[in-house]
Amino acid sequence: VYREVLKNWLGYAWEMAPSEKFASTAIKVKQLRYGRIELTPARGELRGVVIAAPHGSFDWYTGELVEELSYRTSLPSVVTRGFTPTECAGWRIDVNRPTERRYPTGTVERASKRSIESYQQFKATVMAAARGPLDLYIDIHQNGTEDAIMVATLGITVAEAATIKASYREIRDRVISAGSHIGRINLLIEPLDQVTIGAWAAKDYGILRLAKKSLHFELPAQHVFYREAARQAYTRILAELIKSMITAHSTLPVSHASVTPLINIADH
Repeated sequence: VYREVLKNWLGYAWEMAPSEKFASTAIKVKQLRYGRIELTPARGELRGVVIAAPHGSFDWYTGELVEELSYRTSLPSVVTRGFTPTECAGWRIDVNRPTERRYPTGTVERASKRSIESYQQFKATVMAAARGPLDLYIDIHQNGTEDAIMVATLGITVAEAATIKASYREIRDRVISAGSHIGRINLLIEPLDQVTIGAWAAKDYGILRLAKKSLHFELPAQHVFYREAARQAYTRILAELIKSMITAHSTLPVSHASVTPLINIADH
């Protein structure tokens, strides 16, 4: 009996292995002179939503975090590697906008041939990941100056921001149990709250302005990334939050889990 089961299973696997259903989930890489851009396609039918880490090497752990969020939500991700002062002779290419800046002392961004090309390639990859109009775009970054999660936004209403903030608090308090040594980080989100990191350049002439709704997350490095337990907890929290932000037809689920929509994005 089990010989017959195994034979049938192997035959099925052989037919399915080279099919588009499996090939579509393979990571696609664009290798550029100063770095590379990695696209992990969606594992579901939902279109128009992309999670990205434009500074996957410069902002430590954000590339890995976005890959994990993509896996947990079935949404596509775009992650960059490189484009740091190491590869760019003391400059960081911003990637999510067509500029670069000298580090650590530079305060003014400049447009250059290489920064414009990098942005164009990044933008094209994000649009390919969306597989249609970009309805919701989520950027993940980290910083070492703030104690709260800062979320700069475009296209988000005050009511939507308030709902996202309340949902984040509920998920955080459920995931991080009472008495846990993991800190309960607050979330500030525009336009409900004033944030100190507003992603103004990416809003004015970068990737954030291309989506119907955009959210730019700045995560406090020492509270989220530097300890494994905190990274695991906040990865779960952010994955649940992202799921809850999405409205889709019941036939196009982000996951099998039931979610309460917080943001209305385009119907497909």
